[in-house]
Amino acid sequence: MSKTNILYLQIIGGISGDMFLALMADLGVELKELESIISEVIPVKIAYQKRRTKGFSGTRVDIHYNENQCFRNLSDLEEIVNRLNISSHIKQKSIKAFRKLAQVEAEVHGISTYDVHFHEVGAVDTLVDVVGCFFCLEKLGVLKVYSSKIPLFEGYILCEHGKIFLPAPATLKLLKDKPTFFTSENKELITPTGALILDQVVDFYNKKPEGKLILDGIGIGHMELNMPNILRGILFEEIEGKKKGFLEDEVYVLETNIDHMTGEEIGYIFDTILESGALDVFFIPGVMKKNRPAGILKVICSEDRLDDVLYFIFKNTMSLGVRLNKTKRVKLDRFTTSVNTNLGDIALKEFKFQDRSYKRPEFESLKTLCKKNGMSPVELRLKLMENGLNIGKKDID
Repeated sequence: MSKTNILYLQIIGGISGDMFLALMADLGVELKELESIISEVIPVKIAYQKRRTKGFSGTRVDIHYNENQCFRNLSDLEEIVNRLNISSHIKQKSIKAFRKLAQVEAEVHGISTYDVHFHEVGAVDTLVDVVGCFFCLEKLGVLKVYSSKIPLFEGYILCEHGKIFLPAPATLKLLKDKPTFFTSENKELITPTGALILDQVVDFYNKKPEGKLILDGIGIGHMELNMPNILRGILFEEIEGKKKGFLEDEVYVLETNIDHMTGEEIGYIFDTILESGALDVFFIPGVMKKNRPAGILKVICSEDRLDDVLYFIFKNTMSLGVRLNKTKRVKLDRFTTSVNTNLGDIALKEFKFQDRSYKRPEFESLKTLCKKNGMSPVELRLKLMENGLNIGKKDID
């Protein structure tokens, strides 16, 4: 089994797409291979060279292309990504990232996701940045990404819509729930593409990884700042003895005793608590003092959503106390993909175990197909099996 590498991002002068690629090049990734892959679909040149800034030596990247900046919507970008000669994993991650960017831009402009035109943020250089991000992480064997706190800034930039105050609206939405601090800089330290990369790849903020330090690098930006305009990265090899092939993180398990709510009220919590950021929720029935029918409400959430979930629990249960337990969690690496059938598309959860890939259909997707085709879950499973898609009983019933 291949070694697991961990990347730590030290965001000193900010992050943009080209700074991230510059860091990857400084860590040893050959960007000419990326250039060759993308040039088969869109002519592009990725130039990178060593530079110095304020006493630091690193790499700077410049992306050149012949065609004019053109207006591309989400469907166009998905079609371009699917034509690239890259792994399915990179394609899925890239498309997921562009969908998130489209969702954010749609919220900012008050339009639908597929009506978003990616003009300035969807130009060729951003396509290179996003695809290149996942391409480079795969080349380096990175399965976990840590990051320092994110520096914020003020000021404004001029674009097609006129004067936009910083941070840009899309950047702010992408940085939601992430640890930040203000600097005195009045330039755009974090671009929308840089914020998108952080949103899509970082697993842990403001935490330090453990491992054997094997490489360090610096990506240099194009602006002149009061501080060094650099993004530093440190690559670690996971310590021997760690569970190889597994991902580890920490979550909070919240629990509170419930003996004062109706079944309908408890059901409402199950319907809505995931919207507050909870990862999972369950209720264990039992009997409490004075022989009262009761139970324990248990909720799992990440540390960055702890306050939101606690607020939800207190607001919706009026419980007088919640017990908190921070615990380690070991999980399999997974990502979302899909398969096309004659009955419609099915969303799949793909995961790896012992160098083998497994796919499991998302039940909500199956429910949609059942409704669309007028079938029961059992009928749908048997029909799909007839068509060569073997969905186990446990995945659909």
